[in-house]
Amino acid sequence: MQSVKRNNPAGRLFHIFKEAQATTDEPQSTIGQMWTRIFSITSDDSIIISEHRRLIIRLIDDTKKYIKRKPDINHALFLGSLPDIKDKMEETTIESPWALLSSSISEKALTELAFCADALSDMETPIKKEELEGITKKVDAMAQKTKQATNCEEEMKELLISLIDVIHRGIRDYHIIGATALQEALAVSLGRLFVMRSQGFAREKELELLSNLKDILTHINLVVGEAFNYKSLFENLAPLLPGTAMPATQDEGNGATQWNHSPEEVLTAN
Repeated sequence: MQSVKRNNPAGRLFHIFKEAQATTDEPQSTIGQMWTRIFSITSDDSIIISEHRRLIIRLIDDTKKYIKRKPDINHALFLGSLPDIKDKMEETTIESPWALLSSSISEKALTELAFCADALSDMETPIKKEELEGITKKVDAMAQKTKQATNCEEEMKELLISLIDVIHRGIRDYHIIGATALQEALAVSLGRLFVMRSQGFAREKELELLSNLKDILTHINLVVGEAFNYKSLFENLAPLLPGTAMPATQDEGNGATQWNHSPEEVLTAN
């Protein structure tokens, strides 16, 4: 079997299941225990384990979705084994015996996933490790700065911490579902900033933290754009998605912070 690329949902599923097959040396293992080995996560964190299970189910759904968009292939042939695998995933829990799921992951199923992966092989360009590490360092630094901020309004601090968590989760999930995870973290961040955005939303002393956030979102935007080979996500969606409450000027008359930049200006500002 030729090398199966990991740059699409089918390829990621193939490698996850292939690794699971290779590590099935303990017949009594639970599904949760298998995920902890494959993803190197803490065995006593049931929430994280369940999150990984959910993401695997999503890979199944995404594989079906993208393959069905290709009119020139036999969908039934390519996707024949996935319904049974998904049914078993949804019928079992992380406490269920691994054998209940592994029985569906046959060589036939792996062969079908390999064919699907080949059909979707031009879907995404992997994000370089150093780019992910760069974003992670920025997010970690901002998290530390935000927690230590003594002059930040509580409402603003809660918002920034929640967005930091969203971005951290996007970075973590990238290793399972790819650049889509970061793309969604970016969209969620923009959406939440819009909900909070209003005249006087941020004080001048909080603009540094918002500037740090803008730098992180810009970085994510660049790597996601490169991964999916399209122009800036900001430029594409700024007219439709909410803007960010970042660049601001002070009204000289009363000192109030005025958010007088258009979304395009905010999102493309250096």
